[in-house]
Amino acid sequence: IQSGRLAESTSIVSSSKEKKQLHAITGAIALDMESVAVARVAKQHTLPFLTIRVIADPVNMNLPRAINYSLNEQGEMVLRKLLLFLFLHPAELPGLIKLGLYFNAAKKTLKSIAGHLDKVIDFNQANFIVP
Repeated sequence: IQSGRLAESTSIVSSSKEKKQLHAITGAIALDMESVAVARVAKQHTLPFLTIRVIADPVNMNLPRAINYSLNEQGEMVLRKLLLFLFLHPAELPGLIKLGLYFNAAKKTLKSIAGHLDKVIDFNQANFIVP
C-alpha cells in the first residue's frame, strides 16, 4: 500500500515507457482517469476527499493492444471486437491473460482494504453530502 500523488490522464496510457515518463514528470505514483476530476470538485467545494485505487497494469507492463482496440467510446469492452482482435493477433492472448491475473489480484486487494476502512475512517463522524 502506498500513499502519494495521482497523475491525471484523459486517455489510456498503454506503454511502460509512457508510464515511466509521466512518473518522471509528475512524481505521481499512479495514473488515474477518474479520481482526479472528482478530487478537483471536492476541493472546489471544500469537501474532504479520499481515493483508494488499485493498479491492474503495473508500470513495467505494456497494456495489451487488444484493450485499446476493444473499448468503445464509453470505455466499455466490446466482446466481439476483443474476440476479433484475438483471432487476428493470437500472440496477444498471453498478455491479456496476465492482465486478467493482475486485475483479479487488484480486486482482492481492494476488497481487503474495503474491509478495513472502518479502522481508518470514523463513518459516524464523517459528513456525507449527497447533491
